[in-house]
Amino acid sequence: MRRLAFLLVYIGLTAGVKFSIRSANLVKEHGVEYEQLLSYDPENDILKVEVPPHLDVLGSTTIFDKRQNLQIVYVPAHEYCKIEDFEDDFDPAQMMRTSIDYQLNKEVFRPEAARDVYRVDMNTPLRDHEINQLPDYIQEFCKGKKMNRVQSLRVSKEDFYNSTAMFLFPNRRNQQQQSRRKRQSPFLPLCGDSATLCTRKPDWGYRCLWKLVRTEGATVQELDHVRDMNLSCVQCCIDSGGKKYSQMTGMCKCELITNREEFMGCYPNDGDRFRTT
Repeated sequence: MRRLAFLLVYIGLTAGVKFSIRSANLVKEHGVEYEQLLSYDPENDILKVEVPPHLDVLGSTTIFDKRQNLQIVYVPAHEYCKIEDFEDDFDPAQMMRTSIDYQLNKEVFRPEAARDVYRVDMNTPLRDHEINQLPDYIQEFCKGKKMNRVQSLRVSKEDFYNSTAMFLFPNRRNQQQQSRRKRQSPFLPLCGDSATLCTRKPDWGYRCLWKLVRTEGATVQELDHVRDMNLSCVQCCIDSGGKKYSQMTGMCKCELITNREEFMGCYPNDGDRFRTT
């Protein structure tokens, strides 16, 4: 059985964030052993989790900030940070306490004892003013890296590993957009709504994380083995009828993009409309 050495890369955190409590949990997975490292700041209730690259999984560092309602993931292999909302069922302090218990009792994280969770991520690049609104330590943590806001979708194991699977994220419209839609002529080929249609980016690999989460109606915590990957996405028109391409909106129609070739060929002459995330 191979034991992976974990090269810890120091990433500076400022603005009073001090990780004073640390632990290391041994993971045994498909003939490979590695350690998931945890660091905790009890004053600010911030948890950092570091997972080394192993098997076909990318290494990553994840920060959970409950007070700021933020979760940040840094992937060194691709030099990007993804920012998403904090998950309600996760307690950083409890995760730290349980991790220490596991370490002291020499318990091991194993796939057969965990619930598998599969997620796919749609990334939207953060604008400068959005980055400036983030806490100082996150700006420092992600300095010089691509920064994306993430919308995640939980999927089945089959869809996660299916290279031809597609995922639809309906776009949110503000009140001004809704009002403008009502004033449009009923005789024009309307785009009822827009959405983001995505497919896998297998060349970017995927990430994993071992999490202890509280199950609904229970006092105990459950071990989750979370896997997630990035997607490639295009904007498309839904609930519109008619031909494949909506001349009015300038978008392909979601329901008529059914395979990877149609996805890649949706906007062959317009690089601005095709976005890989």
